[in-house]
Amino acid sequence: MIGADGTDGTDPPLDLPIEGFERFVFVGHGGAASVYSAVRSEDSAPVAVKVFDVAEPGQFERQVAAAERLADRAGVLALLSQGGLPDGRRYLVMPFASGGSLADHLRRFGAMAPGRVAELGASIASSLHGAHTAGVLHRDLKPSNVLVDASGTPVLSDFGAAGTTDAATASATMTVTVIYAAPEVLEGAPATERSDIYSLGLTLQALATGGHPFGGSGSEGLATIVNRICSVGPPDPVEAGVPVGLAAVLRRATAIDPDDRYPDAGAFAAALEAVAGDLHSPPDDESPRRGSPSGSRRRLALASVGVLVALAAAGIGLAMAVSDGSDAKAEPSRATTTRQMEAAATGHGLLGPLFQEDRWTYVAHMTEECGDHPTRAAMLIHADQDDRKAGVDTPWEAAAGERAGAWFSYLPCEAGGTEVRFTMRAPGRWFAVVATFPQDQYDEMVQWSRENETSPAPDFSVDVEHMATLRDEANYDGWAMVDRPT
Repeated sequence: MIGADGTDGTDPPLDLPIEGFERFVFVGHGGAASVYSAVRSEDSAPVAVKVFDVAEPGQFERQVAAAERLADRAGVLALLSQGGLPDGRRYLVMPFASGGSLADHLRRFGAMAPGRVAELGASIASSLHGAHTAGVLHRDLKPSNVLVDASGTPVLSDFGAAGTTDAATASATMTVTVIYAAPEVLEGAPATERSDIYSLGLTLQALATGGHPFGGSGSEGLATIVNRICSVGPPDPVEAGVPVGLAAVLRRATAIDPDDRYPDAGAFAAALEAVAGDLHSPPDDESPRRGSPSGSRRRLALASVGVLVALAAAGIGLAMAVSDGSDAKAEPSRATTTRQMEAAATGHGLLGPLFQEDRWTYVAHMTEECGDHPTRAAMLIHADQDDRKAGVDTPWEAAAGERAGAWFSYLPCEAGGTEVRFTMRAPGRWFAVVATFPQDQYDEMVQWSRENETSPAPDFSVDVEHMATLRDEANYDGWAMVDRPT
């Protein structure tokens, strides 16, 4: 459904006055900037354009400064060009990472294979070490800030909170995402290389287990979450089924006390490389402990109000994005809790009400997990124009239309939990469905979706056999209908 330039071919282009680029399509807004996909006019190369809010010049300046220092470093999203718009906003142009982010992977597939986590983590840690040796701290590492390029290689992105490795300047005003921030940062201390190591370790633990180690729930208060991070630490990865070798490496990376972590990201990368070949054997220098804070650090951590005061005094803003969009098992959905939005559509069968989370994303919950139906898949069906005029109001009727489209959306049986997510980019009548497929079709779907995960031109449209399944009312477990405005 989504092409190499990040569009689905149906959204009307946006007319941004940026010379040399065309076919702008809004992707989303986060933090202090809006992101668009586009193509370079001279060679049709896909790019991402990040346009910063007028009121946030600091984010733009930090990213440019970081990009200049990291221009020759591997594993970092490159800066192609920069400029300004007539309304005063500044923008950056970067390569389009067609594989999406690690947060996208968690939403779509859930837990990643341990071997892949170790290999991917070694690559990211090596890139992080390169950034550190260039004098740049990331300071906001999390799944959504690690992208995957067309070759399947992870790249670090979004250095909007970046600082230098100079301790005198590392405590400059920034915004951090609470559940991926290191304890010492939440206590008001300057960020260091070991703070980035902690955030990367927690990101890899989320990949290995399928959800954030602290649960990803937005129901807890800020002080409670900070308390847990600073005084308890994340749970032992072994408890979630992570092999003991990889778990030992993640434990050390996410130790509460910075002194118990790896001395630098290069050492972290070496440890991950060592366990990638033998996930069940910890590296020789690893111990199975989970580091605990010293007495003075524990007293500070337990004084929740004191921690929050320290954060404010240090000029650190807290992004209360508790799930980072990466917790595939978080319940209930953020759309139904933190945003308190009305349902966008009524659910039928086991699919509950459909809530609109942002411009294109809709979220629902199944009333049960896959259980005895392990070949369920969430799909999208787009009724053709003639069917919309005829008033087709069930998905199986829509699937029978001559020009109907259908796209794979999510594999709840692979990810676990009951939350399902749908992205509807084009106008018209859409059906969000959960259907049970024959085993052979489901196996093909799993393989095909994983191949698309890092494809330079992902294609999630279904084939003829899958469409035939969607034409049979008996195969539907739940559905909801949405009319998208033109």
